[in-house]
Amino acid sequence: ELDRCFNLQVAYVAGNESRIHDEVGWSEVVISDNYDTTVFNMLKHGLRSSGIKFLVGNTMEMVVEVAGQNVLLVHGNSIRGSDLQKVIQSIKGKYADNGIPLSFIIFGDIHSAYLSDNFARSSSLCGSNPYATGDLQLSGRASQNVYVFYQNGNRDGVKIDLQYTSPDVSYEIHKELAAYNARPATKTHEIILKVVI
Repeated sequence: ELDRCFNLQVAYVAGNESRIHDEVGWSEVVISDNYDTTVFNMLKHGLRSSGIKFLVGNTMEMVVEVAGQNVLLVHGNSIRGSDLQKVIQSIKGKYADNGIPLSFIIFGDIHSAYLSDNFARSSSLCGSNPYATGDLQLSGRASQNVYVFYQNGNRDGVKIDLQYTSPDVSYEIHKELAAYNARPATKTHEIILKVVI
C-alpha cells in the first residue's frame, strides 16, 4: 500500500547480532553472512514487482540521499568515547576528504537511543542486551527512532518507546521464536571438547 502513495526506498546495514556464524567479522564478505542481508534480499526479491527501490551498497556503511541531505547509515561498533560529537566530526571529515559531505549519521549497536542535531543512535526493537547492560553499563529500552528530512535542510527525529505495548494492538508471538540471546550458543556454555576437521 505505501508504495502506491510514496516513493519508497529501502536500505540497510548489517548488525552483529544477526550473524549466522559465532565470530564477529567486519569485512564486507564476513559481515554479509548474516540474517539482515538474508531478510533484505528476500524482501528485494519478493517485492521486485512493487514500486519499492532497494538500495544496494556497502553492507557495513552506506550513504543515502534523503531530501537532498547525505545520511550515513552505519552499524556503530566503532563509534565510542565520552565525546560522541568529536567522533562524529572525524567520521564526517573522512567522508568530506572523499568529496561526500554528510548531513547526518544514524547508527545503533549498543541498544540505547540518543538523538542530537547531527547524529542519532537507535536503540533496538528487542530492548537492551547483556553486552550493553553488563559490559558497557548502559541501560536501554525497546524503541525505534523515526526521522523526517526536509528539502530546506531541516530534520526532525523522535524516539518512539516500545518497552510496554498494549495487548490490544499486538500480534501472536510463537513461544519458540520469542527467545532472544545476544550471544552465540557456544558462548553461553562451556565447550569440553571440540573436534574440527
